[in-house]
Amino acid sequence: MRARRLWRPRLGETVSVAPVLVVRHAPVHVPGICYGQLDVPTALSANAAAAAVLEQLARDGTRITRVWTSPWRRTQGPATRLADVLGVPLVADARLSELAFGQWEGRAYRELDGDPAFQQWMREWREAAPPGGERLAELVDRVRSWRAEVLSRQEAAVALTHAGVIRVLRAEARGVDYDAVAQETVQPLMLERVR
Repeated sequence: MRARRLWRPRLGETVSVAPVLVVRHAPVHVPGICYGQLDVPTALSANAAAAAVLEQLARDGTRITRVWTSPWRRTQGPATRLADVLGVPLVADARLSELAFGQWEGRAYRELDGDPAFQQWMREWREAAPPGGERLAELVDRVRSWRAEVLSRQEAAVALTHAGVIRVLRAEARGVDYDAVAQETVQPLMLERVR
């Protein structure tokens, strides 16, 4: 049996690569609260958030063929509106959820600061999981799984998601560890190309 040669572009040939765009949800109305995967209200309506994304997509010029969203209202509402306006399929996917903070979700950070388990997690966040939550490696694995699926589809996609997910996608796109992007700001409602 003959080995199959991998396809490679010829010298001078251009290859079209479908873009993957991501957007963090609108700002939330829970200052100082650890919210992770809680369904929390946003400062903008779903329509206003979708309009902000549509404006950026128009400037970008990418013809989106699919809208992805996490299952949480802060992303799903605007994503539904976006898919409706663009006339493309909408896919809700739990792999696009923020890191699960378990028992700490809904608690104030000032309260958590006095919790020895929280202090330990702050020192060991790369390996440890919050009580009832998930480890960083679990977030990275599920986001990588989603990214692999989207890349294999070769379609222009936009995903409404969360800061932790976007940081993982940044790290993957740059070929660096999560540590290199962990402190980077992820602005709400800012369209970002991660491929």
